[in-house]
Amino acid sequence: MNTKVADVMTTDLYSVPPSMALSDLEWEFSRRRISSAPVVEQSKLLGIISRGDIVRRIGFSHAMSEMALDYYRQLEGGRPEDLERLADQTLGSQLRTLHVRDAMTTHPVTIGPDASVQQAARLMLDKRVHSLVVVEETTPVGIVSTLDLLRTLADHG
Repeated sequence: MNTKVADVMTTDLYSVPPSMALSDLEWEFSRRRISSAPVVEQSKLLGIISRGDIVRRIGFSHAMSEMALDYYRQLEGGRPEDLERLADQTLGSQLRTLHVRDAMTTHPVTIGPDASVQQAARLMLDKRVHSLVVVEETTPVGIVSTLDLLRTLADHG
C-alpha cells in the first residue's frame, strides 16, 4: 500500500484560537463529534487541544479545589452538602474561565502530507497519540487520526 497521509487526512480542519473558553470548546467538540483540534493563531500552529487535555487540566484544578475544601471543612465545620455544591460550581466555572491556552498541548506531533500512512501509524504508536496535525511548514492543512488509518486499512487491507 502506497497511500499517503494527504490521501486519508481530514482537510475540513476545525481549528481553535488559544483564547477560546473551554466551555465553548466542549460545546464545539460535542456538536462536531470530534475530540481534538489544532490550536492556531494567524495561520500558525501553536498546539493541539483534546478532551484528554481538558480532563487532565480540570482534574488538577479539581484536586486543588478539593484540598481547599478539605481545609475549609476543618476550619469552619461547614455543612457537607454546601461544600459539595461549591465543588460542583467550581468545576463548572473552571470550564467557563479556563481557556484553550490553559490546557493545550504545546509542540504537537506533526507530519507532512507526503508521508506514508505507515509512517503516520508508526509515529502515532511511538508518540502514543491518537491524531497528528498535518502541516506544510508551520501551517496546518489537515489532521489524520487513528480512525482515518483504520478506515484506510479496512478499505485496502
